[in-house]
Amino acid sequence: VCSTGYCQEAAYDEAIKARIVEIVKVEGKVFYKMTSDLYWLPASVGLKLSEGDMIKTGKDENSYAELLVIEAKDDGLRGILKLASATQAVVGVYNQDINEIKLDRGEISCIIENQNKNSSFEVRTPTALCGSRGTDFKVTYNPTTTASCFKNKIYMQQLNSQGKPQGSRFTLRQ
Repeated sequence: VCSTGYCQEAAYDEAIKARIVEIVKVEGKVFYKMTSDLYWLPASVGLKLSEGDMIKTGKDENSYAELLVIEAKDDGLRGILKLASATQAVVGVYNQDINEIKLDRGEISCIIENQNKNSSFEVRTPTALCGSRGTDFKVTYNPTTTASCFKNKIYMQQLNSQGKPQGSRFTLRQ
């Protein structure tokens, strides 16, 4: 029995360590900034990103990055995220069962596989939350959110000005 929040915190830390977000492809201008860094640095293949780290791609149409996302637990998430040109995103973990990337601007294409029924993957923009348990979809934010689903279905929910869900979730099918 834990009388402090330490046990929960330790479990959360272990859950985060079980997630891997690695840059697997870089074309053109791609930069990253770790939570402790002051400046953007050139990104390279093999770089691992953690919760709170940022990645952005250059404005020229040839700039993009691909990220491999893996959850090390049984039936965990596996996916590829492609950040198009002129995109900026923040790697995040909302809680132990929700894997999240925050899209500040631009476009992310997601191919998500092997989600178990107790977890999901979400793309959060300033205006909406888009998520799935395993599908191919794309989310664009500039300055409104649009989403396309290419396989199975995704859910979407509007966010208020404080970033909190409002209204009902709705499903977007292929």
